[in-house]
Amino acid sequence: MNKKKAQNRFVFACLAPAVVLVFIFMVIPTIDVFKTAFFKKSNFVSDATFAGFFNFKVLFNDMRFIEAMQNTILYVVLITIITLVLAVLFATLLTREEFVGKNFFRVIFYIPNILSIVVIAGIFSAIYQPTNGILNTFFGMIGLSSLQQQWMGNPAVINYSIIGALVWQAIGYY
Repeated sequence: MNKKKAQNRFVFACLAPAVVLVFIFMVIPTIDVFKTAFFKKSNFVSDATFAGFFNFKVLFNDMRFIEAMQNTILYVVLITIITLVLAVLFATLLTREEFVGKNFFRVIFYIPNILSIVVIAGIFSAIYQPTNGILNTFFGMIGLSSLQQQWMGNPAVINYSIIGALVWQAIGYY
């Protein structure tokens, strides 16, 4: 029984700091944000007055907010599905098949994951550049000039351009 108590104390000693930090830096601020959402405050120094669900009513009547939520849901769903499908496919190929350069491809797939988001933005700005970007140049070289466009300036494809960059960045991790 003494050994069991010692194990329980050890587990508690290991978990307690993490639980305290999660509570301080995650739970309390989250509760505070939800509490603040029910108050109206005109500036930083005035007193807040209770507004109830008025802020939410204004928010859900704002079409920019609705569009932002739709884009966020699109990103979460598509990035998750595409990344996991491609990652499982590549992982299967890299673990089950024997071919020359297998370790090279493992490194190549993982490198985007360790790059800074600023570097990734620079890479994809060069890829998506409308006049002489890599993607439009490639389409011109293979005779598909009709596919050339402004990848980051066309509202119909910008979300998918961003999704492509984020999938490329995350696929090596999984």
